[in-house]
Formats: sequence, structure tokens, C-alpha cells
Amino acid sequence: MSTLPPIVDLIPHSPPMVWLDELLEWETGFARCSASVRPHSAFVSDGSQPSTLLLEHMAQAVAACLGYGALRSGESIRVGMIIGCRSFRCYVPRLPVGTRMFVEARCERGVDEVSTYAGLVLVDTNPVASAQMTVYHAEKPPV
Repeated sequence: MSTLPPIVDLIPHSPPMVWLDELLEWETGFARCSASVRPHSAFVSDGSQPSTLLLEHMAQAVAACLGYGALRSGESIRVGMIIGCRSFRCYVPRLPVGTRMFVEARCERGVDEVSTYAGLVLVDTNPVASAQMTVYHAEKPPV
């Protein structure tokens, strides 16, 4: 059983837009999460989803990384948004329902308001998508 908190406690999303299942690993500036292609997702058609949606999975992994860091520091979860994306690559066109993925986010550099993260999505050990994302962090809410 994981000692890490549920994803819904770490990211500023609500179902059905929570696309990650679990935070599996965390260290400062790094998060590894799990996710699955769910059959009842609004984005599934003909038994699969487009891999372009994996950018959102990577963005939510960034949110989980920052959210758990904030939680550990006694701070509030901040809302953020991708303001730039470089080198977004999808190595497969679609993912079938039931596919289990590992989604990683690693901070490459950053300051309090803006940071750059490398994102990677793996199925087993095979990369299916990657991106370099620039993320804006909204103002810190009061605790």
C-alpha cells in the first residue's frame, strides 16, 4: 500500500478530468504516476484514445509533483497552466482501452512563477509520448 496521498489531493482537478490513477514515486522535482485508458472516457472512440491527449497526462504529473511538494511544505496547492510546449512527440497514434501507462515529470529548471519540465509517458518500458513543457504557477493561495 502506498504511503503517498491520492492524486485528487494533489492536483487542482476534479473528476472526470483527473486522468492519473496514482502517484507512485516522488522526490523534489520528480514525479512518477500511473494512468490507464478508461473505457468510459469522453475521448475514447472505437476502443482507443488519441495519443495527443498524453500531453494532459504529463501536465497532471507536473501538477502532482508540485502538489505533493506543496503538501509536504505545508503550503496550498497552486493552479498552473502550460504556457509553452517544445518537442511534443507521440510515438504511437492511439492507445487502446485498458492500456496502463507510467507518466513521469522531471523539473529541468525553474523559479517560483515559471518552470520547465520534461514529461515522458511509458507503456511498460516503451516511450509512447514525450514533451518539454513550460509551466506558469499561479499566485500562492493563503494557507
